[in-house]
Amino acid sequence: MFGLLNIKSKDIQNNVLASFNYCKLKNAIVENGIADELFTHIGYVTSKEGLLANIYLLKLEKMSFLVSDGYKLYKDKLSSESKDEFLRIVREAKSIEILKESLKKLIFKEA
Repeated sequence: MFGLLNIKSKDIQNNVLASFNYCKLKNAIVENGIADELFTHIGYVTSKEGLLANIYLLKLEKMSFLVSDGYKLYKDKLSSESKDEFLRIVREAKSIEILKESLKKLIFKEA
């Protein structure tokens, strides 16, 4: 296991698939015990005032995406409706295969 990265805000901006309000993604991952197989907490963004966001790496087969969960919302690639659907999928998927397929469909629908 490696230590968490302290990521600069400017480095993450425009590189985020989805940005959620503080703990919305983390809570969805915890609610669904299988979701943590796809999401890896890789680091955080901080400022002098404290934590801005936790950064997760979402791994779907040969593709990887950055997802932000924090106080600061970053410009992301998914619409508000798709982000709501993203959280619903993460919370409710009954198997890892369903979770992977549902997230892939959602992500590529937006592309």
